[in-house]
Amino acid sequence: MPATRKPLILSLLILMLASQNLAANGILRNGNSAEAAATGGMDTASAGQPIDAMSGNPAGLSLEVDDRLQLGLTSAVLDVEFTNAANPRGADADSNPLPIPDLAYAHRVGPVTFGLGLNPVALSEADWRYNDTPTSADYGFTKHRSKFIAVRGSIGFAAEVSPGIHFGSSFGIIYNENTLQAPYIFQNQPALQDVKTRLDMKTDGIGYNATFGLLLEPRPDLRLGLRYTTATSIDSEGTASGSAALATGGAVGNYRFDADVETSLPAVASIGAEWRATPRWQLRGQLDWINWSDAFDTLPVRLTNGTNTTLNSIVGSDSLIDRTPLNWKDRLVARIGASYQWSDKTILRAGYSYGESPVPSATLTPLTGAIMEHTVGLGLGHQMGDYQIDVAYQWDLPTEQRVGNSALRAGEYSNSELDVGIHWLTLSVSLADPF
Repeated sequence: MPATRKPLILSLLILMLASQNLAANGILRNGNSAEAAATGGMDTASAGQPIDAMSGNPAGLSLEVDDRLQLGLTSAVLDVEFTNAANPRGADADSNPLPIPDLAYAHRVGPVTFGLGLNPVALSEADWRYNDTPTSADYGFTKHRSKFIAVRGSIGFAAEVSPGIHFGSSFGIIYNENTLQAPYIFQNQPALQDVKTRLDMKTDGIGYNATFGLLLEPRPDLRLGLRYTTATSIDSEGTASGSAALATGGAVGNYRFDADVETSLPAVASIGAEWRATPRWQLRGQLDWINWSDAFDTLPVRLTNGTNTTLNSIVGSDSLIDRTPLNWKDRLVARIGASYQWSDKTILRAGYSYGESPVPSATLTPLTGAIMEHTVGLGLGHQMGDYQIDVAYQWDLPTEQRVGNSALRAGEYSNSELDVGIHWLTLSVSLADPF
């Protein structure tokens, strides 16, 4: 590898390793690479770069002629507000713009191309401070924070199985981390229903999934893509601690449990098309189906080995189970995009996506506010020797959702309103024959 390449690769790797806080809002990302982000999140028929192949359609690995390393960084800035009876003037959340890293590598061996990837596939963090609604306890102006991280390490392969037909698959290990620091009301545990607790829970765990993809090229100017990602089940373990108050006003005191949380990521099916309409213009379209209803139906939490004797006597055991209803809905996400070859080395991109919010108003809270629907993107790509540099700006347009009668216990979130918008900036750098 030429010496001039080493400083840039080393600097980007150091930056990625230093970026330990993978903070972002929204559960599934609208594209991981800058090219995908700029075109509305499309990576099914246009997965020709390693990040898009390893996070989207693995059949795209076979489009790589050279070995290629690609690094990506994405940063997000939130624009959010929550209003209810206890916060009539509105409350907002802290925004953490630290970059989210992506890494992928493609290596060809004869007719088969192998890939390695490290990609955050689901990211949600809400860091609020607002007035707690008084019920069995009143914690005043306090922290309401949740974090859900799912990072996929994957290996994949692809090949052109016959002229114009590419097949690929990838297999991933998903690391999941969950954090909840907020007042929490027990939802359906018989002895504790409506009891409010100040909860600090942290768990992590491992799950597995697979993606299968197909690319068809019936004509030189047309490419069709299909892919399917299996659902992921993760059993994460950790601890839960805090203090509780009875609905009658009596204090239970401090407690600690071992915690077991069952989390899931949805199955996703996608179909896409890429058409080179003219030598300079390329048009793209994609439709995704996301199986939220199975993945985010309820959130079961098992607590064992409780240390508080008063709480144990109320429950009748040192273990308990509580399930928070989510009831998310399956959704279709439609994406359109275009690119224009400005010059031999420079390409301009734009895109748009729409998917109705999967979060029903009845279970909406600021901690589950992934309600964004409309997303627009703009981007630029430029070739510099063996380097391909892409940048993208993506805007989740402000979305407002109101809650009438909340299905959650105690009615804390009834007659509330949540407004969410997010600005994203993505940089991707790829290098041919890096080693």
